Amino acid sequence: MRNIFYKITIKGKLDDLNTYISAERSHRQKGAEMKRINTEIVEWQTKNLEPVKHYPLHVHILWFTKDERIDADNVAFAKKYILDGLVRSGVIKDDNRKHIKSFSDEFAVDKNERAEITLTYKRSSV
Repeated sequence: MRNIFYKITIKGKLDDLNTYISAERSHRQKGAEMKRINTEIVEWQTKNLEPVKHYPLHVHILWFTKDERIDADNVAFAKKYILDGLVRSGVIKDDNRKHIKSFSDEFAVDKNERAEITLTYKRSSV
C-alpha cells in the first residue's frame, strides 16, 4: 500500500533533452547554465514546502505540454531538474537510490505547461 505524501506542481515549461543537447553542443558552459536555471525554477517554486520524512519514494510525474511535438522521453529528461531542485529546496533529502526507488511518467496536452509531481512512500517489498 502506498501513502501519498506530496502533490507538487511546477508551473511553466522546463527545458527538454533536445534543447539541452543543442546547448551543450553550442558551448561547453551553456548546458551547465541551462541546468542551473531549470533547477533554480524548481527550487524557488518548492522552497516553502515541508520536507518529506519517510523514504524510499516513488516519483510520478504528469507532464503537461502545449502540444505533442516533443517526444515523451525528451520531455521526461526534465526530471533531473525536478529532483535536483527538490533536493536544493529541502523537500527531499537526496535523489540517490536509497531515497528514490522508482519513477513513472504520464503525458498530457494543455495550454498551461507544467509538471504535476506526486511523491509516494514506497514500502520495501524485499
